[in-house]
Amino acid sequence: MNGHVPETPFAEWEWALHQGTFEEVHATLEAVVGHLERGSLPLAETVACYELGVLLADRCERFLAEAELRITEIEAFAEARAGADGEEEWPAGGAVPLAEVPF
Repeated sequence: MNGHVPETPFAEWEWALHQGTFEEVHATLEAVVGHLERGSLPLAETVACYELGVLLADRCERFLAEAELRITEIEAFAEARAGADGEEEWPAGGAVPLAEVPF
């Protein structure tokens, strides 16, 4: 019985954890949760999936925190660029000059 080969893509899930985009990490988290919800896993595999799920959730939270910080910085930049009379002083075309955004 010790020759049981788990039917989980742990290598792919580990890759997503360390190198994936937010969307890949989130999709992987959903896959891990689905795997756990199906049940009937050996205890060691259940614990490994749970641990990986916690790490994936933390990575998603960090992605979202970084995005929120970036949005806050862009908004602060936009407010600083606004004229004293409340009208924005954007270049022609209305695009935010990304080279000037401090991030």
